[in-house]
Amino acid sequence: MRVLKSGTVDVVMSETSLVYLEGLRYRPRPVIQSYAAYDAYLDGVNANEVQASGAPDFILFHVHPGGDRYWFSEETRTRLAMLQWYDDIGRFESFLVLKRRAHRRTLLQSEGASEQGRLGRPMRMSSAPGGLTVGSFAIHYSLLGQLARLLLQPPQLYVTLRLRGGASPRYRAIVPIFRNGVVIDRFVAEDLVPARAFLDGEWDTLPPIQDITFETGQAWGFQDRFDYVLRHVRLTSEEGGQVLRAPADDWAAVEGDTRLLRLAGALPEGSREIEWAFGACRGGVVERITPAIGTKTDVSGWAFVESARKPPDAIFATTGEGLRPGILATAVVGSSRPDVAQVHGQSARTTGWHLMVSARGVDPRKLRFWAFDMDARRAYPLCSAVP
Repeated sequence: MRVLKSGTVDVVMSETSLVYLEGLRYRPRPVIQSYAAYDAYLDGVNANEVQASGAPDFILFHVHPGGDRYWFSEETRTRLAMLQWYDDIGRFESFLVLKRRAHRRTLLQSEGASEQGRLGRPMRMSSAPGGLTVGSFAIHYSLLGQLARLLLQPPQLYVTLRLRGGASPRYRAIVPIFRNGVVIDRFVAEDLVPARAFLDGEWDTLPPIQDITFETGQAWGFQDRFDYVLRHVRLTSEEGGQVLRAPADDWAAVEGDTRLLRLAGALPEGSREIEWAFGACRGGVVERITPAIGTKTDVSGWAFVESARKPPDAIFATTGEGLRPGILATAVVGSSRPDVAQVHGQSARTTGWHLMVSARGVDPRKLRFWAFDMDARRAYPLCSAVP
């Protein structure tokens, strides 16, 4: 949190209470709540703000339940601008922390050709490796539908996204949002893991959408045929040279929250400065290890440095081999754990952590997890409650 207090902050999606609780310097977009930027004009206003010279130094990206709406259909133009101007540097509680770049990446977008669709008929989507597809669907109300929208309530429209794996989630479709444009070839579930994959450009790890269908039980409210355009989007190297790389040291290839921890001064210059306290596990518990998207493994638990009476500065995931383990990923510690505080006292109130690690070529069961105390430069092995 010390890092966030060094600059201005915006919160994307809808949860802004953290800004006030932590006393952060809030610089919101003109349309504060994502669900309120429901058309091309309002989304464009927010996207322009993200790209402006006075844009916030940090963005806290929060995933919120969409209810009967597809949550990732909101603020498409703003999300694409974030891909150009911000780097994912870590996770804090239920937020992804994005830091503004000195130079933007270039976003290439094809013109796309206009095609015609019909209500109730599937439209096939295509995914290009390393790219995204943004679909704009010009669905219009009929005359009766416009009258109902003005005098009563708009007729209901639904969209079904059929994934290549067979699942077919169905949502209420907000007409202006789908007219504005929606990332339509990859499915982003309501979770920080797929959201992070999107923001990190790991689009090929997200479930492909095979086709989509717009449906309604109130056919009188809509024109049956509509035009739609599919535009292919790709990010290229940034303008003005490459910036905000991981430092050219042994932290460069370490995943997770490493950049955020480096900025906060919670990691030494090099991992060779770390003393590994081999022996009996102590300092916390690994409570959950589950497969995530692709080769990634999702891990969470709690940690507390008893000797210092404080939460650790970081969590490490390592291969567990040799006297100097190879660090694969890091995590920030700070989620609320009142259950741990009941046992260890109030100084252990914010001891929860969550870590994502790529276990490519490594048996997840052989990973080891450590609580790191920056003051002592010591890493303590965590116990495991996972069979």
